[in-house]
Amino acid sequence: CREDKIYKMSKADKQYPNITLTNVAFGSCHKNKAITTSHQNIFPAIIKIQPQAFLWLGDAIYSPNKKVSVATKEILQHEYDVMLSNYTIGYKAFLEASSSFLVGGVHGTHDDHDYGANDYGNQMPDKLERKKMFLEFIQKSNDIISYHQSSHSQLEQVNEILLQRDGLYSSIEYGSFPNKVKVILLDTRSGRDKHCPIPSVGAVRIPFGLGSALGCVSRWITAGLNLQNKLEKCRNAKMLSEQQWKWLEDQVAQNEETDNENVSVYILGSSVQVLTTNPAVESWGHYPEERLRLLTLLNNIKKSAVIILSGDVHHGEILDSSAGLRLKGDWIDGNGRIIEITSSGLTHSCVEPFYGPFCGPILDNFPNHRYNTMDNKEVGKNNDAANNYYTGRNFGSIEIRWAKNLEKHRYGITDNKSNFENVLTHSYMKVNVLDVDGKQVLTTGLHPFSTYNSQLTEKQLRKIDGTSDGHLIPFFIGSFALLLLCFLLSLKWMCWGSFRFGLHRSSLNEKKKKLQ
Repeated sequence: CREDKIYKMSKADKQYPNITLTNVAFGSCHKNKAITTSHQNIFPAIIKIQPQAFLWLGDAIYSPNKKVSVATKEILQHEYDVMLSNYTIGYKAFLEASSSFLVGGVHGTHDDHDYGANDYGNQMPDKLERKKMFLEFIQKSNDIISYHQSSHSQLEQVNEILLQRDGLYSSIEYGSFPNKVKVILLDTRSGRDKHCPIPSVGAVRIPFGLGSALGCVSRWITAGLNLQNKLEKCRNAKMLSEQQWKWLEDQVAQNEETDNENVSVYILGSSVQVLTTNPAVESWGHYPEERLRLLTLLNNIKKSAVIILSGDVHHGEILDSSAGLRLKGDWIDGNGRIIEITSSGLTHSCVEPFYGPFCGPILDNFPNHRYNTMDNKEVGKNNDAANNYYTGRNFGSIEIRWAKNLEKHRYGITDNKSNFENVLTHSYMKVNVLDVDGKQVLTTGLHPFSTYNSQLTEKQLRKIDGTSDGHLIPFFIGSFALLLLCFLLSLKWMCWGSFRFGLHRSSLNEKKKKLQ
């Protein structure tokens, strides 16, 4: 029956009821060849904070072979093997050193590079085999940590379930009521349609690495002209498969048939950004109806704290759904907000090729999605954190401080309600971005769970700034008008020149007649 199905699907794939989560690390974008003996790896800094769990948000590996557009399975497997065996890279040392505190394990999802090709979506060949390699990478990572046999068996069983899905999406649950945290990791690649109306050429091998640059430009132009909203084909393009959407809706459904009503914190992992207004990067903003569907779903989660984690863009950033609404005067304190924290990358950043010196100006040009807090202005005295982004190598962390002296009654509505309200009011959470030395460079600040909850109206949700906003339309209209004016002026001068030439010729003819 439907009730049994909802309850079954709302259950997390992996459950750790005895772990009260207080400290999580996350990161993305790790290129093995970027690590050398002179290039400090970031994992010792992650060890310092002793996280209970680590979340991969995509691009755990990159193909080193620039001669092929789509990395073969053999290339990807080799990179995973190097990651798990080479001590210079630092990942294996991190896992071995973490056995005493990384009790919540390593989990994750992929993005385009560990999927096999830059900017690729559902057109990728051999998707099942690629998914299997990533799951084996996660499994081997947890084997190195030396799990207890029960957890080890659980992960093996879960992998069998995940292989049957149409994408690499999963959920993990930590703790028990009222200290329950649910991590949901999405797959934004396996079911995603091509960019519309211009498919990305990011994977095309163009000299000097111009494929990625042209992909950014084409996304910028189509978003700047608002074509994703204007063209029906683009408006209906998919970021997630419908099967993944149904799974996600069940994972956050809050009703009597599910166990989700007792989740205090939802952590949603998306490999690409959700709230950004930067049109050059891949994001949910290039799929505006899909983005609205996701934000509506998260907005409908009542009372529980909700945060989004993302990667991909090679810089750190804190994003806020209310930022643009505040600027327009369409937001009040009671509306709440959705906070997103981006951490990327572990081994390289956007100030390196190919963005290079353009990274900062591009980020400065699209600020309307950024979280605004004095906490970042304090840590940002010597870097760009005052602008709420960070362009150095980085990783992220989540700190949770649970309310104390709560009675843990799973049954009994009055006790549950009282405890749940207590958790939301008296428990605090802080999400940070840290640099290669483990220094905090961005932070949300420490706030009650209730701060991380959104209660926007449907009208406000539609007004949240995105990438497809038509900001280039005035420029194109102005450019067209200028070209038209130049054409008309040229035509005028051509006509005037012809007229003058005609007069001159007539004058010469008259003179010839007089001479005759």
